[in-house]
Amino acid sequence: MSLIAVIQGVAVKRSLDAAGMEVVDFLADADEDNDGIDSDPSDGINNNPEHDPCHQSDTTLHGPDGRPLDPYKVPYIVVPPAIIERTRGIVLGSHVELYNITNGQHCFAVVGDVGPHTKIGELSPAAAKLLGLHITAFNGESRHIIRYVIHVGRPAIINGVAYRLQPWRS
Repeated sequence: MSLIAVIQGVAVKRSLDAAGMEVVDFLADADEDNDGIDSDPSDGINNNPEHDPCHQSDTTLHGPDGRPLDPYKVPYIVVPPAIIERTRGIVLGSHVELYNITNGQHCFAVVGDVGPHTKIGELSPAAAKLLGLHITAFNGESRHIIRYVIHVGRPAIINGVAYRLQPWRS
């Protein structure tokens, strides 16, 4: 296991699994990222219910339908550019395992967005809910209780939806 970055005091490590595929692993906090579009306006869920001034209607990764991800339906995480820049494989669209070490809840997610260089530990409201977190755009989980395990280059399949790996251009 090798250290690839330290972001907000979080050690981001890279290793190889038994099949020789890259795995990125870190333990961080959890801030909500509700970027993306409302894929079903009739369901009554507004994608920016807290009026987050940082909300964007696009995500770096798009779903199989070519549209930005819906943060209330798709469990996804946001990674800082250093993770993409310091791994060999394609990160966007990769399979992620998330573990809440305080309550034992876990879920699968997709790497769906790229965030700022100096921030780590962001996930969609859909992922937060699956992990038993009660966070908002203004009130995240500050304790480092979420383990993020990214299987670089392994396309995510979430709730039967297959995501494609997508190279990132800064």
